[in-house]
Amino acid sequence: MAQSPSPFSAAWFTVFWLFLAAPATSCRTARIPPDAGSLTPASGASNEQVFTATYVDRGDGLRTVSILFDTAVNGAHACWVEYNTHNDAFTSLSNDPGAGFLSLRTDDGTRFLEPIPADSTEEQSNTQCTISARGFHASRSGRVLTVQYPLRFSPSFRGARHVYLLASSDYAFSGWQERGTWQVP
Repeated sequence: MAQSPSPFSAAWFTVFWLFLAAPATSCRTARIPPDAGSLTPASGASNEQVFTATYVDRGDGLRTVSILFDTAVNGAHACWVEYNTHNDAFTSLSNDPGAGFLSLRTDDGTRFLEPIPADSTEEQSNTQCTISARGFHASRSGRVLTVQYPLRFSPSFRGARHVYLLASSDYAFSGWQERGTWQVP
């Protein structure tokens, strides 16, 4: 009958040492999604407004954050702005809060328009709204990212809209969270 190796054998020692020497992050299995925090103002009515949204990094960073004005979470014929906090593969928001790109979703909701630098003076429009990088601002305090979205709504977009926020890291996302209502006159 074969004898099992002693716990003091070289094989057991190697396995035990590899377990102890492994970085703590390699043992992490569950990812905590970021949080789509709050919106100011949470309700109101106008064709033009600067909306301030907060997003919370729960440990894995924030890759993109979005704000969506629509009658439901759909994206088609909506005002959907995404802010990508990374301006390239090696620079993150923690290094430069003004870096990154803004993108507006196309009218049919199938893709984003070509991104514009968040620290530029450019604007981007679809049939529903216009986002201006000129008044855009992003800042970070600890794990909280605060983003100011200067938006102008088109007259054809009039009506009551729900306002949703979304935050995503490289590993998880918050899911769309309704944070307000807005009336476009």
